[in-house]
Amino acid sequence: MQQYTVGQEIGFVSYGSWGMGGHGFARITKINGHGHIRLDNGRVFDKHGNERAKFSRMVLTDPAQLRERIAEQDAARDRRVAAQDIERYLNSHKTCYGDIQLSDEQKAELIALVNKL
Repeated sequence: MQQYTVGQEIGFVSYGSWGMGGHGFARITKINGHGHIRLDNGRVFDKHGNERAKFSRMVLTDPAQLRERIAEQDAARDRRVAAQDIERYLNSHKTCYGDIQLSDEQKAELIALVNKL
């Protein structure tokens, strides 16, 4: 169990079978005698770091680790988008026989798209 203090910045996140879901950052405004943690955004967590809401799976986490996970998730999304751009580019240059013919300028554009990965 992590020790929390009033005024400390904290991250909160939910995880599902798909990975990281909702997330955010806040400051701890109050910790009562039972260990319930109230954040400045109104969310309340128990002493184990689980949100005290009926339909929530939010848990408290270290803000630095959460920022790292968000950066990893954004980088993975950018790689997926770049791969989709390459696929779209190649599909737009297919001939009626299914082969791809590219000019030198088009090859340079394709290389630029690959380098974005």
